[in-house]
Amino acid sequence: PVILLIILSPSGGIVGLLVVGTIGYGVMYWVRPKLKASAAKSHDATKEFVRFSDYMVSAVRDLKLGCLESQFAGKFSTQFERSAQASATMNFWRNLQSSSPLVVGQLLLLLLAAYLWQSNLSQGEIVAQLALVVVVALRIIPAFNRFWGLYSSLWNVIPWVEGVLKAHRELPTHSPDESGTEAITVA
Repeated sequence: PVILLIILSPSGGIVGLLVVGTIGYGVMYWVRPKLKASAAKSHDATKEFVRFSDYMVSAVRDLKLGCLESQFAGKFSTQFERSAQASATMNFWRNLQSSSPLVVGQLLLLLLAAYLWQSNLSQGEIVAQLALVVVVALRIIPAFNRFWGLYSSLWNVIPWVEGVLKAHRELPTHSPDESGTEAITVA
């Protein structure tokens, strides 16, 4: 469909692709720092929540004996709320980035329709040009949405991957076994 658009309307097709691409890049550029920050915050909040949950589960008997259930239930609720809020914020920015191409595409289609209407073309010519644009948009915009959705999902896992890489870098490079020989080398 893109090639068909460029063949039938070289200047309009290329300009349209450039405009949509530029708007998409602008949205990615604007949302990326917010997405990165919210992913890091979600990572930290989830890590703390899991750590606190693990502590509570392992210390359930001691909490019961010390009558500290209500105190730890409040802390658990607060930790859960922080984790859920951070996750929701990250999901908002991720969904905003992946949903914005559809909205932008629809707005550009309306602008094109208004422009063609004002250009004194016949209704048949307007409908034919808009039909071609709609066919192309129905093929391109879902591909852009999938790309932006996958791209923004990457930011969700980057803090976790960075944590694994950091732990790997902190491993000793040589690990002697009990016999005193260096049996394992971590590269």
